[in-house]
Amino acid sequence: MNGFMTLVLVLAFSLSLLLSGCTNKPSSDAVSNISSTPADKTLGKQGTNASETTSKSPQSELPLSTCSRLDAANTKYILSNDVSSNSTCFDIVSDNVTLDCRGHVLYGHQFDGPTIYGIRIINRSGIRVGNCIISEFGTGIRMDGGRRNELENNTLNKNQDIEISYSDENRISNNILKDGVISINLYSARGTQVYGNTISNGTGGPLQGIRLQKSADNRVYNNTILGAANDGIYLEYSEGNILSLNRVNQSKRYGIYFFHSSNNSLVDNVLSLHEKAIEEEFSSKNVMSNNTIILLNKTIITR
Repeated sequence: MNGFMTLVLVLAFSLSLLLSGCTNKPSSDAVSNISSTPADKTLGKQGTNASETTSKSPQSELPLSTCSRLDAANTKYILSNDVSSNSTCFDIVSDNVTLDCRGHVLYGHQFDGPTIYGIRIINRSGIRVGNCIISEFGTGIRMDGGRRNELENNTLNKNQDIEISYSDENRISNNILKDGVISINLYSARGTQVYGNTISNGTGGPLQGIRLQKSADNRVYNNTILGAANDGIYLEYSEGNILSLNRVNQSKRYGIYFFHSSNNSLVDNVLSLHEKAIEEEFSSKNVMSNNTIILLNKTIITR
């Protein structure tokens, strides 16, 4: 009997160890979940992934019918009609604000001074401005400070169009800019993406289509620039930027001009019918690959 009880106890102890081992082993579902976790898609030095540009709280909606100060955080303002102003139209002064103009016009009465703004954003984050038509302000959209804001699907006419200073990790995409002085201007900006924009002239064109000054680690890609009065894309004291897949046509001076700007990448761009397609002055170590250059005599070369 004692031997039988001993055997029972040994079997019970072994069974408990077996069950304990099964409990601690990861399930097949858990292993599957770990292995299927997507890789981090950040862009490192070149800026944030487009999908990571903003992280916003839920927004309530408010109708908007006049130029005003937008000061309610976590709010989506929806413009219901065209508006005009003799001064700055919209000042966005809180974080996580969306201004959706729904295709309506902000009209500024042909002001030449750059301090009259269609939309002004100072030291804010999580801002989105979309579907606005901004015409004849000194500056169409001014962003100073802050980070992770979005300007997309806007049309700007006859302004100094978009100015961004000391602001990082923004996204400027799919805008149409016509007859601006300088269409998109980044000053001391980092990690910003500028893509899908169309810049054109009607009465002389912008001095520069896209200008980067003292700006680093930005991505400028898939933009179309037609007929700049000076340069299609201009870099000054800027480094570590990637310029790719842009189409720059018929600038009066240079297609792309590097001035005191080094260690940038220029890849897969098409530069057509310029006095000179690419100019480097006091610049070095810019990497160029697979750019198509169409000369004034229609000769095609690759650089």
